[in-house]
Amino acid sequence: MSDLVELLTAIRSHYLGIFGEALDALRAESRQFIVEPALLDAQGDVVREGLLDTGARCDVLVMVDDRFTPTTLSADRMLQFEPASFTGAGLTVVISPFTWDNARIAIDCEAQAAAKVLADWFEDAFSERGGADNQSLLGVAHEISDPVVEGATTIAQIDFGSLDIALVIDLFDRLGAAGASRVELSLPEV
Repeated sequence: MSDLVELLTAIRSHYLGIFGEALDALRAESRQFIVEPALLDAQGDVVREGLLDTGARCDVLVMVDDRFTPTTLSADRMLQFEPASFTGAGLTVVISPFTWDNARIAIDCEAQAAAKVLADWFEDAFSERGGADNQSLLGVAHEISDPVVEGATTIAQIDFGSLDIALVIDLFDRLGAAGASRVELSLPEV
């Protein structure tokens, strides 16, 4: 695939197809569930943790024994493609095969600038955009790890959840404006 948006759309669509199949199975079983809820404390506030002070969402809360239980939907298959590189406005973006719910982002940028962009961007990506019926995808990111700095590269793990492609492109734009020269999305290293 030669276009960045086209490639990201294919990866996202592949994952959301798997997510949709899991939700359809819950509906077929007449299960009660809540889609993409934020993890809250006893007072109903978003639980914030880590260096970036971010919240997190689970994929689905499913009613089990009269209690909602967090459930993670993992992509059991991944879209296969050759790694691709895209350059524009002084930023090179490299996309290697990864799953939408478990991406490693490696950013060649000053570490504090990269961390600030990740924190600010994630706060926006975490904010609800979709339906309030608890049954529909919200168009939100689920989780981001604390960044780790290796030399001149800042690395984090991101669960893009049901996030729209435009917000991923926005992340690249923000990183470029912060001085990043290269950003790579790939599978996390084991």
